[in-house]
Amino acid sequence: MSFSLFKTSMFAYMSNQSGVSSYNDFAKKLTDEYDMCIRRGFQTTNNIPLQKPNKQIMQTLATVACQKAFAVQEGPHSFIDDLGKAVVGYWTGGQLVTGIPPIIPADGAIANITSTAAMVTNPGNWSPTGPEFPTNNINDFLNKLVNGMKIHLTTVSGIYITVSMYPGFPTVPPAPGIRSWKGWTVPG
Repeated sequence: MSFSLFKTSMFAYMSNQSGVSSYNDFAKKLTDEYDMCIRRGFQTTNNIPLQKPNKQIMQTLATVACQKAFAVQEGPHSFIDDLGKAVVGYWTGGQLVTGIPPIIPADGAIANITSTAAMVTNPGNWSPTGPEFPTNNINDFLNKLVNGMKIHLTTVSGIYITVSMYPGFPTVPPAPGIRSWKGWTVPG
């Protein structure tokens, strides 16, 4: 559902070429729509939402991707792969919501009480789509972009820093713990 909303919104925006006044405007729209899509999702295993992405890097790299694509006068270009770099940038240094304990206990723990930090340590890898020829078919473009985005989400990973209960509780007091995570789910 969320990627469907992303595609619908981007299709409407891209269909109105007179409304796209600059590379920066396109980059901002793409970044905002991707951000809304991702925020409707959660970390795959523990259902923890994203708190702080790096929208500024995504927008900057998306602007650079536009400039690079429009500089190609003829032949194939790498616009989708360059936008993929912007997507990876979105996750660079990202933080998930803290306070919600991950479902899976920290290493060696029997249960998590809370999380004190939840960060993206690997912004993922973009699987290259390869050189593309320019197209006026917005649906084809968006389908390729969204497929790349979905594949990318399976590679994003990080860690939770927790306060956890360990064997021997309650005589053993709660202590810090670490739990790694991988993958992001956008419903629909």
